[in-house]
Amino acid sequence: MARRKSPSAKPKLADKKHPLNLGELPTIIDPNLKSIWIDRMQLFVRGDLPFATLSFSTLIPPDKLIEAVRIQTTIPHMKAMAELICRNLDYYPIKDDRAS
Repeated sequence: MARRKSPSAKPKLADKKHPLNLGELPTIIDPNLKSIWIDRMQLFVRGDLPFATLSFSTLIPPDKLIEAVRIQTTIPHMKAMAELICRNLDYYPIKDDRAS
């Protein structure tokens, strides 16, 4: 009888293997960086590339949507960001079987 492999735990942000753990790098805060209001977020992932694009848009009345920010990063970094957002909001959506 074959032995079952024990499930591997997902790396936590404090773990050295976590994709967003950058060690003891200093954080430089840009005082000139603007904060913007965002009304819509879209995520684009191409199956043939290991990258994802996250696009944020702002609604300008009466009927215009203007892209404000576009972020591109690796899939592991995007997953780690999503995990961080869910953990901080204490919101863990249930996967819909109909989703592709």
